[in-house]
Amino acid sequence: MHIDLTEGIIKQHIVKLAVPAVVGYFFHTMFNVTDTFFAGLISTQALAALSLSASVFFMVLAIGIGMSEAVTSLVGNALGEKNIPKAQHIALNAIAFGVLLSVSLSVLGVLSVPYLVEALGDPSYVVETLAYINLILYGAVFFVGAFFFNALLNATGDTKSFRNVLIVTALLNIV
Repeated sequence: MHIDLTEGIIKQHIVKLAVPAVVGYFFHTMFNVTDTFFAGLISTQALAALSLSASVFFMVLAIGIGMSEAVTSLVGNALGEKNIPKAQHIALNAIAFGVLLSVSLSVLGVLSVPYLVEALGDPSYVVETLAYINLILYGAVFFVGAFFFNALLNATGDTKSFRNVLIVTALLNIV
């Protein structure tokens, strides 16, 4: 779904783009709330490990979101110029860069996080914390990839597709 953002009332464009994004990120937050709830049911150690791993998760999110904002701006500018080949070139480069970035992040993280967790965490939580963090790091390709694809959708004015994905994944996470 492409919205022509170069014409029309700006306030309406902001609402059309922002409301689906806000709803999507609400469900993204509910994903994490659900994980916290179920970890608390398992044990205090599981909840502590999840809490300790949250900073790594938010670092991966920050990288994904920050990079996706750049992609949205660049592709959006090219589309605003009606330069489709340039937008496609930027999109392909962004996808390649996203894969390279996330694989590098995963490898560096898996190699360095055990030392960080041992230095900062309670030794009784190290095994559980590493299990959670490794899942996050192995999944970095998917997290960062999702943000890059969302950036491409956002650049075309589509904030509903990613919202729908976030709603479905949050609901599946509850099940």
